[in-house]
Amino acid sequence: MSSRTFTGVFLSLFFSAFATMAAASDPPAPAEHATGPQEVRRIAVIHDIPAYLDRLNDTVKMAKKGEYGRLSRRDKDRIEAAQSQIVAILRDRTDDSGMTDEQRLGIFNSQELIAGIVREDEDNRIVCTHEQATGTRLTTQECLTVGQRKVRAAHAREAVQNAQDKSLLGGVAQ
Repeated sequence: MSSRTFTGVFLSLFFSAFATMAAASDPPAPAEHATGPQEVRRIAVIHDIPAYLDRLNDTVKMAKKGEYGRLSRRDKDRIEAAQSQIVAILRDRTDDSGMTDEQRLGIFNSQELIAGIVREDEDNRIVCTHEQATGTRLTTQECLTVGQRKVRAAHAREAVQNAQDKSLLGGVAQ
């Protein structure tokens, strides 16, 4: 079995066995907007926290040893930071009851970061955030891949640049 195949199989078993993301182990669809707290609660459901933390520790150790391929010092540091965030949230818990929506998002995003680095597939890593529309206190959950966020940022920069160019040229677009 190739290293990349082993990595994919291990990660899929690791994350699907101990965490259910979005309803029956299906990750949120890119560009999907979840609107209610029930959607957030389904993001990171961990059935056996001690076993999950043991598997997480094993995964991080294997990554540091290079069993998933050579990782840069920066990537190792990012994996350790993600692991620390998960451990800080789950420390002294036996189950996931009482976790806040922000804690669930933190766990989900940290898991996605670790998996993205190990798979060498950062652009397909899903990141979920809470967004608050102007003029309202209500928030929605937005889950997009890193690649989709990069495209959105590029379009926003382009729109600003076009608006600036237009104003500098006296309303004449190029």
